[in-house]
Amino acid sequence: MTKTGKNPEFAAGGAAGDTRHKIGLAGAVEIIIGTVIGSGIYIMIGPLAAAAGPGLFLCYLIALVVAVAASICYAQVASVFPATAATYRYTKMFYGDFIGFVVGWFRLVGSFCGLALMSSGFADYVSVYLAVDKRITAAAVLLTIVSLVEDLLILYSFGFWTLAGWVYYYVWQRSRKRRAQLKPTR
Repeated sequence: MTKTGKNPEFAAGGAAGDTRHKIGLAGAVEIIIGTVIGSGIYIMIGPLAAAAGPGLFLCYLIALVVAVAASICYAQVASVFPATAATYRYTKMFYGDFIGFVVGWFRLVGSFCGLALMSSGFADYVSVYLAVDKRITAAAVLLTIVSLVEDLLILYSFGFWTLAGWVYYYVWQRSRKRRAQLKPTR
């Protein structure tokens, strides 16, 4: 904390710098609906209706209350500390580096688990129209998603190593050459 009591990490607006509202109300509502409802309402409605019976509406109502409460909490924290990568950064700020790291990784792993479940649900729907085993369809969808993510990771890792090589050359090698030029000759 600084003398003014503001966290310097959030004083400048976070890592991305400019965090002005660019999405708008309609876009934010669509993102929240897509996140909360997602594809689960289409994939899980049959098994949920069979298990919960007439209490299914009550289950969705309870989930709605929890989701709205969590959204209000995020909105309040985001209005006080505008920053990107909210889940990781807010947890890091309030609970420390290690807990922030763990929460960030859980969020990442949870996203991949969600992708696997969605591919399995999509395979159920496709296997109705095609005479293909749903495990084959799920594997194809999952491999496609993993391939796309892998391509992005490879792109970023190549960029990182290229940047690291340039930094090494310009900082280390050039400074070594300059030091050699500054040595007095006898």
